[in-house]
Amino acid sequence: MADYAAGLGIGAALLAELIPSGRIAVVASGDDQGHLVMVNLDPRARPSDVLRRGLWEQIRAEPQPLPVRAWLDFLTVDGVFVKAADHMVSAGLMERHELATRGRWRRRTETAYWPVEPLVAAAPFHRLRRWLDGREASLPVTDVFLLGLTEAVGLHRHLFCHRTGQARKRAVEAQRHLPRQLRALLAHLGDAVSSAATARTF
Repeated sequence: MADYAAGLGIGAALLAELIPSGRIAVVASGDDQGHLVMVNLDPRARPSDVLRRGLWEQIRAEPQPLPVRAWLDFLTVDGVFVKAADHMVSAGLMERHELATRGRWRRRTETAYWPVEPLVAAAPFHRLRRWLDGREASLPVTDVFLLGLTEAVGLHRHLFCHRTGQARKRAVEAQRHLPRQLRALLAHLGDAVSSAATARTF
């Protein structure tokens, strides 16, 4: 379940990167699912980053808008976790390691990704904790979205560990002021994670 939730979270993060730039939009629908629509079809709007460009082209190729949940599930099943990790390896941010593990009947090889600079990789986590403690005056929209994303995928326990109730109130209030489309995306992400957890319970 943790791997699937991580995939959903990465998929949501990629979609979120396309929303503020006006390339895509989350629009309401009668079934309350919300759909992704292309706002800017101009090929010149194609993102320069290979991951975002691939996603933009996939959304652009759809003849009709699809529900946000459908995109989140598709990206997860399509291996967005590995794609994002390999992209970071290419950018020099992570290292890929093949680890030999011994199973019950035979040896297996598992792939692990480690940050090249652990302190750099942990910087967003510590930045959010400082803000929750009131040691940072403001938080950019990207970090507020990241805060909501950690809660949606179940990583907030580490973030709020040993924090006060006031920290939780600050987090809730900050997310209330996110742009409407980013709030909608987080809501769809939370629903997707909950549905996946329920499906794996039975």
